Amino acid sequence: MNKFDQLNNLLIKPKICFDILSKQILNRNIIKLANDILIEYEINNTINPRVFLSIWVINYCTDDIFTTEKKDKYSVLISIANNILNNFNNFNNLNKDDILLFNEEFKKYKEQDKNDLMNEILLEYHKLTIEEAHASKELTDDMIEIITKCKMNLLETAKQIGGLEFVNYIKSYKSIVFDPVKVLEQYNKAYWDLVNQYYIDQDFNNFYEQMYQILHFIKDLLLTIGPSKINNINQILDIDYIKQRVDNNAYDLNEIILLVNNILNIIKSLQSPMRDNDLEQIRQQINNNELILPKILEHLVIYCNNIIEDIYKLRND
Repeated sequence: MNKFDQLNNLLIKPKICFDILSKQILNRNIIKLANDILIEYEINNTINPRVFLSIWVINYCTDDIFTTEKKDKYSVLISIANNILNNFNNFNNLNKDDILLFNEEFKKYKEQDKNDLMNEILLEYHKLTIEEAHASKELTDDMIEIITKCKMNLLETAKQIGGLEFVNYIKSYKSIVFDPVKVLEQYNKAYWDLVNQYYIDQDFNNFYEQMYQILHFIKDLLLTIGPSKINNINQILDIDYIKQRVDNNAYDLNEIILLVNNILNIIKSLQSPMRDNDLEQIRQQINNNELILPKILEHLVIYCNNIIEDIYKLRND
């Protein structure tokens, strides 16, 4: 029996469930066997054996790990794990490229999973803060104590995930003040008609003034709801740098499309997965140069407002 079959039998011989598999992949003998396989494939310096063992967890415990929405979001990762375990006849046919590809997709999944957890902790902490402030007169001492303990537990978890920097960010964070109704009132049809007219009339002074205001709104919103992406957001939406390049007529079409795609990537990472298809359709139109700049800005604001609406719904559930 080859090493891969030995490993496979050790992992799936017990009753297959998330709790058992999670313990199995921490077993020293199993980790050593996994590392031996990676050495034979000369990829032991690229892939951690525990990541390699996660192939079994992802494949056999999909329902335990992923919600329905996340199954769609991480369908590539799940499919690769399935291919590795089910589409080979013997050890020699095991596809090294699939293992390397799994490693890359698993890194993306873990990073996104960490970001999601950080956002959940942030929102839950400030949900408790808002409840504490709004209902302070109605709360008993016992209820206040429970809320305080919950917040302390959240901060302790935050420290384990993101260190003291993340804890300090949570404490200094200002709760979302964006109101989806007010956003739609501000960015209504009349507003977009005006912005569009500035663009058509080549009244670029007024158009760019509005564009910078829109980009500031988008940046402020993304920074508020995406604490784990601060550096990325600040780098992509550096308004002063964008303004400097616009003033010097330094942007070409490809660079504008790249900038918009980068903004869309951040929005997609923060929005509900159910909205991804619509975003990707608009992305395709943008990449095909089918939308003028005012329409692109309008779609970006709509997607940001959708995030606000989803957060308000989550808070009210």
